[in-house]
Amino acid sequence: LVFTATVPLRPEVTLGDYTTLTIERPKLEVTEEQVENVITRLKDSRAEWLTADGAKVEVGTMILADIVMDLEPTDPDGKRKTERKASEIIIGENGFPSGFDGGVDGMVAGDHRSFAVIWQGVPTTREDGTGGVEDREALFTVTVHEVRIKHVPEVDDAFAHDVTGGAIGGVDALLEDIRQRLAFEATRHGHTEVENLAVDAAIALSEFEIPKALIDLEAKYLAEEERVSLEQRRITVERYLQLTGQTEESWHAQHVETALRQIRARSLLDAIAEKEGVLVSDAEVDAEVDATIAQYPKDARESRRELRSKDARRRIGATLRRHKAIEKLVGFAGGYPTLSVTRSEEHTSELQSQFRISYAVF
Repeated sequence: LVFTATVPLRPEVTLGDYTTLTIERPKLEVTEEQVENVITRLKDSRAEWLTADGAKVEVGTMILADIVMDLEPTDPDGKRKTERKASEIIIGENGFPSGFDGGVDGMVAGDHRSFAVIWQGVPTTREDGTGGVEDREALFTVTVHEVRIKHVPEVDDAFAHDVTGGAIGGVDALLEDIRQRLAFEATRHGHTEVENLAVDAAIALSEFEIPKALIDLEAKYLAEEERVSLEQRRITVERYLQLTGQTEESWHAQHVETALRQIRARSLLDAIAEKEGVLVSDAEVDAEVDATIAQYPKDARESRRELRSKDARRRIGATLRRHKAIEKLVGFAGGYPTLSVTRSEEHTSELQSQFRISYAVF
C-alpha cells in the first residue's frame, strides 16, 4: 500500500529589517483633570442619597417609585406588562428611554402619573424566527414614594482617611497616591501600546507563508473562546449577533483576521528570537511558575502540579522567549516611553507601584 498525505507545514517568515523600526510613540502624561476625575469618583462612591421632603424630581435626583411598563410585545409570545416595586432610579442615569426622565420631571412624593414614550431600537423576534430592532411604544405608570438628593462628602483629611482605610490620613498624601497610580496605569498602557505598534510594524516589513488550515484552526479556537465567554454572561452567540447587528459571516471574518495577526506575531517573534539568539533559562521559567502560583494561593498545590509539567514549562518558556523578542523590537524602535511623577520624600516609602491600598474606582 502506498499512502500520500498532504499536511500543512509550519508557518514560514522572511524577516524584514526590524532593526530600523519607526513607530509613532504615545505621549504619556498625568493631568490634574485626571486626578480630579478620580476624586470625583471617590466622592460619588461615598455619596449619600437623602430623602428631601417637598423636593421635585429633576435631573440628578433619585426617586423611590413603583413603575408599571406596558411595552408593545417584541415577539408573538412576548409579555407586554412589567412591574417594579420600590425601584431606586437616578434621573438622567438610567436605562429607560429618553422620554422617561421628561415624563417624571416635576413630580413630588405621592404623585401618580402615566405617560407614553417611544423606545427606540428594541431587539425583536418575528414570527418567521428572524430578528432585528424596531421602535416600540411604551406606556409608563409611575408612583413616586420618595425624592432623594445626593450629598457628597467634602475632600478633607477625614475623607482621605476614609477612602484609604486609614492608610493615608491627609489630602496631600491622597493626591500624591492618585497621581502615582495614574502614572503607573498610563505607563502600563503605554508599554502595551508600544509593544503592539512595534510588532505590527515588524509584521508589515516581513513576508509570511501561513497554511490556511492553521488560520482556520486558530479562528475556530477564538470563536469557541468567545462563545464560552458569552455563555458565562448568559448570552447566546445568536443573541449577541442580533444585539450588535453582525452576521455570522462578519463575526467569523473578525476571528479569521485576529487569528492571522496572532499567528504572524508568534511566527515573527520566534524568528527574531532565533536570529538574535534569545534564550530563556530554567531559573527564569521557575521564577515565572512561582510568580503565577503565588497569585492563586488557594489552589497552589494543583497549580504547582500543572505548571511544573514538561508541557507547561515548554509553553511558559516560549512565552518568555517571545516577550524578550518584543523587548528587543521595542529597543530598536526607541525604547519604552517613561513617565515620572514628582513626590515628596516623606511619602516615598508608602507610595510604591504595588499600591497596597485598594480603591474601588481604580
